[in-house]
Amino acid sequence: MEEAQAPQVVIDLRPLRRVLERAEVRLGALAFVVYALLTNHILSSGPDGLTLMTQAALFYHHTFAVIGPSWMYTNDVQDLVQVGRYWYGAQSYGLALLLMPLAVIGLAADGHYEAFGLASLLDRLATAAISATTVAVAYRAMVYFSGRPRASALAALALAFSTTLWPFSEVIYYHPLSALAVVYYIYAAVRYLRGELGRGRLAAASALLGLAAWADYSVAPAALLLGVITLVLSRLSLHLDDRGRRGAVWALLALALPPIAAQGAVDYIVFGNPLFLPGLGKGTFSVHGLLVHAAWYLVSTYRGLVVFDPVAYVALYYVIRNARRYPAFAAYVLTPLVATLLFVSAWKYWDGGIGYGPRFLIAPAAALILALPLAGDLWSNAAFWVTFAAGFAVNALGSLQAILPAGPNNYLGFAPPFSTFQLLVEAHLLATGCEPLWGAVSL
Repeated sequence: MEEAQAPQVVIDLRPLRRVLERAEVRLGALAFVVYALLTNHILSSGPDGLTLMTQAALFYHHTFAVIGPSWMYTNDVQDLVQVGRYWYGAQSYGLALLLMPLAVIGLAADGHYEAFGLASLLDRLATAAISATTVAVAYRAMVYFSGRPRASALAALALAFSTTLWPFSEVIYYHPLSALAVVYYIYAAVRYLRGELGRGRLAAASALLGLAAWADYSVAPAALLLGVITLVLSRLSLHLDDRGRRGAVWALLALALPPIAAQGAVDYIVFGNPLFLPGLGKGTFSVHGLLVHAAWYLVSTYRGLVVFDPVAYVALYYVIRNARRYPAFAAYVLTPLVATLLFVSAWKYWDGGIGYGPRFLIAPAAALILALPLAGDLWSNAAFWVTFAAGFAVNALGSLQAILPAGPNNYLGFAPPFSTFQLLVEAHLLATGCEPLWGAVSL
């Protein structure tokens, strides 16, 4: 009589192997490993610190207030708004709430608020993962738009390591989420207009863009305009029927209504006023100085793309060069730059604080880089390699050291050279009677 044999368990790893062999997965994994290994163990009193502080206040005190009668997570009130005896972060709470499931794990393990505890680490790793996903999605989109895998891989590496996406992937910030949302929306919208994607995918991309606008006010005008562009182009598309055109309407609603509802609900719960935006409580908007501020963002050594994201200018050249051939694509990739630049430059604190480079232009730069493969063979493109090398050097400097230079309540002891230069520029502006920048406030 034969003995019964135990059943054998066979694990088929071929699907996993096929996934790992995909270029976008490898590019994203490379970016994540670099971001994670170089994660900055720093927190300031700005958006990165306030995100964690807000999460701690929610978990331990069930309130959004980072300063209350019996607790104080920061003693720097320049980025806060006061309501009665409570002080709240002067920013959107979107990112804090989106990352809250991870923060709960970390805060429960920490037992109390720790600037560099497990919750802080999980938040920063989540930011790194979002940025890495942006790189992967950008590669996939560029291959689709250009049909050039090799050029698209180089362009994706430029996005990952030659723009300010890199240093801001190593702290808790909302700009990487905006970059991911903008890149994926452009990819999904173009495919939808060609009849290659269903309404559900466009609605999902729209909802993601809406969430990014909730977390990052600076990308909200660009998000709305992108939705309007899709709505207009859906009326002109030969690939869509009436049902498909109605899908563009629903997608625009999916983009606009959830963040408006979420922001209004949080503001009503916290401040009793659904129209109060804490992030805008610090300053007003004015056209005075708008063009000067925009110039500082584009060509200056203080916040200029020409220094921090020079490869974006190569992409911009090919967008303009091919605008007549691909007008819809040009409209999609240029809109984030124009809308964000005008919106941010009109704000009183347009420069974005004591930060490293043009952080408000991270998402617009990512959109522009989608056009890089239009250059053809990037391997032999001298302009690409020069700007790639320059951007890599500048942003490696920002990633290896602190994004925020040493200043009161920033908990840092040193500053990278470019951030030091920015402080000197701000001091010079003060000395010459110009309107102080945000960074000068904490000098």
